[in-house]
Amino acid sequence: MASVGSLPSLPARRRGYDHHEVQVFGRGGPNDWAPPPLPKCASMMPKKFDSQRKDAAKQRLRLKQEEVDRLDFHGFGGDIEGLRAFLIHKFGGSVRGWRKAIAPDEVGTGSVLLSDFCSGLKKIGYAGQAMTLWKALTRAAGGSTSVGLEHFEPDFAEQLDALAKTLVARFEGGALQAWGSMERDHLGRANFSEFERFVNAQKLIPRHADVHLRRVFEALDIGDTIFAHQVVHMDMRGLGTISKEDFLFFDHWAYRRFGTPLSPEEELGEREEAEPWSPPRRPPTPEPSLDDFRKFLSQKYVTPARAWRVAIDLRGVGAIASPDFGKGCRAVGWKHKHHGLFKELAANGGGLATMRTLDPDTAAAIDELNEIISKKYGGDIHELWSQALDPADTGMVGRAEFVSEVAVELGMKAEAAKLLFNVLDTNGSGYIAEGELMFVEVCESQLSQMLRSHQRRQEAPASMFHSVSSPALSTSSSPHAALLSSFAPTEKANIASPMKSTRGAQARAFANTHRIKHMFVADSIHQHCRSKTTEMVEELRYVNHLAMRSTPQGDVFRHTSQFYREGVKRLQVLQKPPQEESDEESEDEVEEDEG
Repeated sequence: MASVGSLPSLPARRRGYDHHEVQVFGRGGPNDWAPPPLPKCASMMPKKFDSQRKDAAKQRLRLKQEEVDRLDFHGFGGDIEGLRAFLIHKFGGSVRGWRKAIAPDEVGTGSVLLSDFCSGLKKIGYAGQAMTLWKALTRAAGGSTSVGLEHFEPDFAEQLDALAKTLVARFEGGALQAWGSMERDHLGRANFSEFERFVNAQKLIPRHADVHLRRVFEALDIGDTIFAHQVVHMDMRGLGTISKEDFLFFDHWAYRRFGTPLSPEEELGEREEAEPWSPPRRPPTPEPSLDDFRKFLSQKYVTPARAWRVAIDLRGVGAIASPDFGKGCRAVGWKHKHHGLFKELAANGGGLATMRTLDPDTAAAIDELNEIISKKYGGDIHELWSQALDPADTGMVGRAEFVSEVAVELGMKAEAAKLLFNVLDTNGSGYIAEGELMFVEVCESQLSQMLRSHQRRQEAPASMFHSVSSPALSTSSSPHAALLSSFAPTEKANIASPMKSTRGAQARAFANTHRIKHMFVADSIHQHCRSKTTEMVEELRYVNHLAMRSTPQGDVFRHTSQFYREGVKRLQVLQKPPQEESDEESEDEVEEDEG
């Protein structure tokens, strides 16, 4: 293998570089290659990028200064002076705001932890640098983990120390005894003039102390009673008042600063947070009644009976138990409880809900129609259809025709006829066929069987229907299924009966029958309209014939020739003398008599 020194060097002269400065990279030694220096355009940043960087730095500095100015303007800069200004603006005084919002006890002299401090700032709406402010207060407190009023307002704390020390030394009972010695016009409150006069009279301010009594009085006045607010609003001079509880602050301050014991009645616990306001609870809405349920069904399905057929009793058994009634209520969109409704319906229906108990008006109309069919048509409903409702054999009857024919031919009221048509027309097409009219006969055909089965189930022992060891007796866990399976052997329904199917199967069957009916109506509507048009034309022709036919009493001249002859006679009479005219008239009368 060739050594490093034996490798050929690059042709330096050909490239124009000095052969001492050119080195081959990776070969080591003095001939190792180094990259050439960068051009001037790439060795320094363009001026436009440099100016943009400087502008961005100025923009950040400006935004930061604006934020600091905004925080300082509102007292949110994180300094103690800003917090004092904020409390003065919100509570009228910094000490009053500290006692009412930040201090954890009722009096406002307790030590404040970080959690209490942050909670108080949040409560008063302080949106500034809370941690910076807390650090400033802890530095004022000598690095302690808690701060107090003396750290927040050290100058004011010295004034309170001087005044409280003299008051406790002058009165053995403390502030409570001093309050009894104060002369005031009101029994329970004192204004600033009375407070100042009492302090000066008792010489409670030491000579070397500089106590600002107005500020002390404002710090004491933190009463939140309604009477206090009324007094402040009534005081037009802005003096304000304090109560005995406010004045006892001196005892608590002396206890905190000097260890002076408190009386048992003056010992207070932590501040009780007021319960936040919440809107009053809405009164409980009463459960809808059966009449409300019927009104709901009438608004959605025209009548409760039609809702019973379309959505509640899909299987057409005539009577249903509570589970199926609940499913029907959910199907129609009823969003309330159904148990009370079912109990009310079952109380009048033999323990089950029936169409008769849900819509007694429609049931009464069906009974009236069955009675008329039994008396007038021998109980044959086909005779009613062919003779009264559809004599032209078109296969269907409209709403107006049904109501008019039933009202005229059968003597029923129009309202009852409308109820009948609504319960028969389940798809709302406005026409019914002969097969739909059969519902009048079979609507309650299974009702007695259902009621007897339900009665036997109620009387039978529960073990017959809920036995685990006898699967033949417990055919289903559904109460309605068990009800259907409890029929006597002679009363068993056919396998194809709706009673053996489910609600889903019957819903599909309903949809198929409605589709078939729409197809039938579309095919038969032309024949029906043609038949009704022919009947209307014949009726109008008969009426016109009666109005326009010729009668001897109604027509003056029976024929045109008679009108001509009478006119000729009148002309001849005018041309003859009077004597001849009278003779001619007499002859004409004789001819008429003979004729």
